[in-house]
Amino acid sequence: MIEKGFEQDMLEEFIDLFDSSYFQLNIDNEWKVNSYAVNKNKFYQKLNDLNKLSQVRSFWLNNELVGAYIFEQNYIMDIVVKPIFQNKGYGSYIIAHCIRNMSVDRSIKNIRLRVAKSNTGAKKLYERNDFIEMACFVEHTYVQEL
Repeated sequence: MIEKGFEQDMLEEFIDLFDSSYFQLNIDNEWKVNSYAVNKNKFYQKLNDLNKLSQVRSFWLNNELVGAYIFEQNYIMDIVVKPIFQNKGYGSYIIAHCIRNMSVDRSIKNIRLRVAKSNTGAKKLYERNDFIEMACFVEHTYVQEL
């Protein structure tokens, strides 16, 4: 795999990656889908700002975006793998890279992340990669009546 940051011409691929990676979780929890496409400009600005700090990394296989991670301070904000590449070891590779980037390259301690309780696949991935559950939060969804 080839590791890169983020560049403007990657925006559509990042939008597809994030929206497709979170699609089923959003459906299962009755959350909005395609929020990255809907908030394209805001997402672009965030990626661009984090890229300047080398806090967004992307992973490519044969010029196709496989996955990415985003972190801020000691907090992993996102680790995403395109659904067609899930359960093939790419997630563990990306997590290991993120941890190395944060702990070795930046001397960050106490690396944390947050995962939805209903996201059992992600929870298993994190546990296989030495994350332990420190707390649990209850998920609530407000559905506005029309």
